[in-house]
Amino acid sequence: MPIIARIHTNLGDLHYWDEDYYAASMEYRAAIEALPDGDNTTAGFLTKLRCMLKLGLTYELRKLYPNAYQIYEQIIHFLVANRWIDEASFGLSILESRVQGWRGKQQALVFNEY
Repeated sequence: MPIIARIHTNLGDLHYWDEDYYAASMEYRAAIEALPDGDNTTAGFLTKLRCMLKLGLTYELRKLYPNAYQIYEQIIHFLVANRWIDEASFGLSILESRVQGWRGKQQALVFNEY
């Protein structure tokens, strides 16, 4: 992840907590644009997702609901496009347990214990 994306994210967080939502949305947008396309690293994935979520939230706080809706729709497309990720790279694993009924087992995504 480029350092410039990290800087824009931190600036967006500072503006957000100062309740300057316009400046925060500009910084989150700049952070998203600073990330390279096709960045499949864990840090790049999480940074883009986090900035998109915060951008949608800032639009909601500014009462720009159609813009927030568009951002949330982009998040859905982003998650669907990246649904085949390696859970272990995020520190997650799948826990299976036996249950009664027609399914026979239940799966849950859990954090790995260190």
